[in-house]
Amino acid sequence: MARSYREIIKTPTGIKLSEVIEESDSEDPLLCSKCKEHGYCTAKFYKHPATNELIPIPNTESNERGIKLDDQTPITEREISNIVNVRTDIKEATTKFGKRLQHAHDLFHQDEFEQASYMYLDIIETRTDITEAWRGICASFYFLGKYDEAVAACLNSNTRLDSSFVKRFMKGCEGKIFVGEEKANEKQAYMTPQII
Repeated sequence: MARSYREIIKTPTGIKLSEVIEESDSEDPLLCSKCKEHGYCTAKFYKHPATNELIPIPNTESNERGIKLDDQTPITEREISNIVNVRTDIKEATTKFGKRLQHAHDLFHQDEFEQASYMYLDIIETRTDITEAWRGICASFYFLGKYDEAVAACLNSNTRLDSSFVKRFMKGCEGKIFVGEEKANEKQAYMTPQII
């Protein structure tokens, strides 16, 4: 079975995914037994839950041996919440910009994720280098159930998140999408009239 994946490309405006790249049908003899079950190296690729495309995981620590996603402990909602500051750390905290960022943090920690996400997006539009805003948008999208967008934000280098956190976060998003699809399928089966 041919495999397809997309590469992550850095652009002046952020990151984007390349066009689909097809791999050959031949089985990779370098895969460990656990990865052979999946058909790809889980330390190097993230399988997109909706399209099943393989997306390379950026390796931020080049000398670190890849950690398999299946070997990770599940990520918790508390860990995700903890990446968002309660109080802003930026130097301009007393300026109008700093107050906007603090207000976004306040909204996030009051579980107003949608409003917080709009504010974080507005902040990122004017200043793409603000780590706190990237982390805020990543976590906000997660709690809003926008898992694809959450993963895209998490993969941005401006989040400065640890690679093991990123891998666990992506695995958590993939799990949430799978559970959502399972529930949708169950609901569809329940709603479909049976012909006897």
